[in-house]
Amino acid sequence: MVNLSILISDSVEGPGGLFDIGATLPLVALQFVLLAFVLNSLLYTPLLTIISERNDSIVNNLANASQTLTKANELTTQYEQELSSVRKEAQLEIGKSQKNS
Repeated sequence: MVNLSILISDSVEGPGGLFDIGATLPLVALQFVLLAFVLNSLLYTPLLTIISERNDSIVNNLANASQTLTKANELTTQYEQELSSVRKEAQLEIGKSQKNS
């Protein structure tokens, strides 16, 4: 079995060992920050805008559906009342015509 410390010490040469902080760390940090800004401006902002617009569209559709449902319920109750009054009138007419016969 190969000892892990031997592999690490053999693969890294020079002062500082495995964690030598030189000019590459600030360069990598700068690349990361630049990539974050680029991704934010090119990908995340347009994506969040589209998601926000879609959310607004869904909310508007739900509001319109709620208004339509309310109107439908009002019309249903109105037509049921009219139907019941017409049925009562029809029953009275039937009763009058049976008395006259």
